[in-house]
Amino acid sequence: MCGIFGIVGIENKKENLLNGIKKLEYRGYDSSGIAFFNNDSIKIIKTVGEISALEKLLNEKNPGFNCGIAHTRWATHGKPCNKNAHPHFSKNKNFAIVHNGIIENFKELKARYLKNITLTSQTDSEIIVQLIEKSFTGNVLETLQKVCNEIKGSYAFCVLYKNEPDKIYVTRKDSPLILAHTKNNSFVASDVSAILPYTKEQFILKNMNYATLTSKELCFYDENLKPVSYDKVIINESTVETEKQNFTHFMLKEIYEIPTAIKQTLNAYPDISSVYNIIPKKIFKQTKHIKIIACGTAYHAGLIAKKVLEHYKIPISIDIEIASEFRYSEGIIKKNTLCIFISQSGETADTLESIKKCKKLGAKTVSITNVKNSSITYIADYNLYTVAGREIAVASTKAYNSQLALLYLLFSFFSKNVKEKFYEVKTEILNLFKNELLIETIEKQVKALLQKYKMVNSIYCIGRGFDYETSREASLKLKEITYTHCESYPAGELKHGTLSLIEKGVLVICFLTQTKIADKTLNALFEVKSRDAEVLLITNKENIEKNSYDEIIYLPFKNDLYLPIVSIIPIQILSYYMSLEKGINPDKPRNLAKAVTVE
Repeated sequence: MCGIFGIVGIENKKENLLNGIKKLEYRGYDSSGIAFFNNDSIKIIKTVGEISALEKLLNEKNPGFNCGIAHTRWATHGKPCNKNAHPHFSKNKNFAIVHNGIIENFKELKARYLKNITLTSQTDSEIIVQLIEKSFTGNVLETLQKVCNEIKGSYAFCVLYKNEPDKIYVTRKDSPLILAHTKNNSFVASDVSAILPYTKEQFILKNMNYATLTSKELCFYDENLKPVSYDKVIINESTVETEKQNFTHFMLKEIYEIPTAIKQTLNAYPDISSVYNIIPKKIFKQTKHIKIIACGTAYHAGLIAKKVLEHYKIPISIDIEIASEFRYSEGIIKKNTLCIFISQSGETADTLESIKKCKKLGAKTVSITNVKNSSITYIADYNLYTVAGREIAVASTKAYNSQLALLYLLFSFFSKNVKEKFYEVKTEILNLFKNELLIETIEKQVKALLQKYKMVNSIYCIGRGFDYETSREASLKLKEITYTHCESYPAGELKHGTLSLIEKGVLVICFLTQTKIADKTLNALFEVKSRDAEVLLITNKENIEKNSYDEIIYLPFKNDLYLPIVSIIPIQILSYYMSLEKGINPDKPRNLAKAVTVE
């Protein structure tokens, strides 16, 4: 959510600022803008809509400058419009700010300190810059510290001060900021990807620390403004992952990258010692309870993981919690509980607050994330990484499949014969992707159905056991990418109310991969068909009665246990193509952001 990029150096920085925020487009935004020094003053140019609109304005004005900050905004306080877009000025235009996060007590701050100041926006962010100017002591760092001590909430912000045209001031709390320095240039961004084109050597700003950027150097300060030294972090990522290559959209590219993402994730853990070197063996031995906490797609991965643990017949109780609910719950943690937190970005606000809560309650914590050096990795006791590569499309695909693969592997460590189970899991999952044409084959099956289903208005996804949990993720994908009403239900629950909504014109997508309960699921399909609904069956079973479905997508795999890793792929692809038919950009669905860094 929202993106920050800033640069100070000796060259004209217009193109650099634009390219920086373009790298952050995937995070979601509705407006963009820049602030820069020009002729002894600060100038701001901003607009609603795509970055291309901002680029057009900049090309018309063609400003020259060597220090500036840029922002892409995802609306929280105040609707998307020019006045609410970042950056924001202080009253006398001595300061300009870009801000990520949410200031929870902005109304109280306004009432207490800014009664006589007319605000120009509806944002909480403007409160910060107005407060900086009103509280200014003559020293910017001291003023920032004073203001931050008043703020409740999360923030990462960059500040320009009129009288220091070669300097950017930055600070953060619970929202990431990355910094870097090369010859004659310094950079700040909310995501490593914006800085990667310039250098892989970066610095992760610590919580409640401050920094200044000039063309000559970076200077870091702790929360008491005492100078501190920082160690460089080498970001071993390729900028190729932020390019579409031969694909029209990132979403389809990332679906095609699922096999590679899973292989890379499993290969990152070549033997059991590679996991024990991260999570000590005694942690697995002493764990009596497991609590998985996550949001959205990551939460659905946790639901599958619960079924995996139960399938392994491991006598450990397990609960799956939605982070946004858990963080405000009573939060009872039993003795010897291991809390596992799943977050693709490692920056999910509710998940971060939940992990802090669990640590206070004495639990051991494990993070599963796709981003090294993300906020969650500095909080958790132990960190496991999916190696899916950077995911750009808002809808998670390859990261979800990789999370499943890693969770299957992780839970093998709770079994009696760890080594045997570990290698069994790796072999079975890799076998799913032996066919190099798997994604292409599924895509062909989906595209053959597209004209029939492209404009359907109501969808129900059903299944039992593992299939029900897969149906929940399928429902989310269809909602977020196609804007189609879609609900998920256990197949056996239709009679308890939902069957009243099943009628002609409704599409029912049924997952049928679990042999033990296949007949029970088929009974639900007969009920659906008798009410004239259209049925799409996704299955690995042969010889299914043809009068129980209308269309079928066949998955040629025999081992039911690992099917959730593959059975979601048809819906990932269907969602993508349905969005195109509706004229929707699948990479940037409305109102949604890639990294949910605020409540």
